[in-house]
Amino acid sequence: MALFNLQRRWLQGNFEINIVMTTADEFNIKAISAELQKYWTAGYGTVHQSGKFEITLSGPRGDGHIKGYVSADGKSMHFENSVVWTLQHR
Repeated sequence: MALFNLQRRWLQGNFEINIVMTTADEFNIKAISAELQKYWTAGYGTVHQSGKFEITLSGPRGDGHIKGYVSADGKSMHFENSVVWTLQHR
């Protein structure tokens, strides 16, 4: 079982995504905000027990692959392009 359950909504500024875990370590990701959908709409990824993740995205500007890691507390995702997403507060 993976240590990181990413299933939830995440925010980065006005951008919003939703992640649904499909297995213990695999997930689907969807762009929620219309502005973000101009760049990509959906994707899938894997999160490892180390907290590192890999995501493949697709959308209007083509496919992309990005890596990063989840913070130890599981409340932020740090992408290799220095962008940080945080859990949406309920």
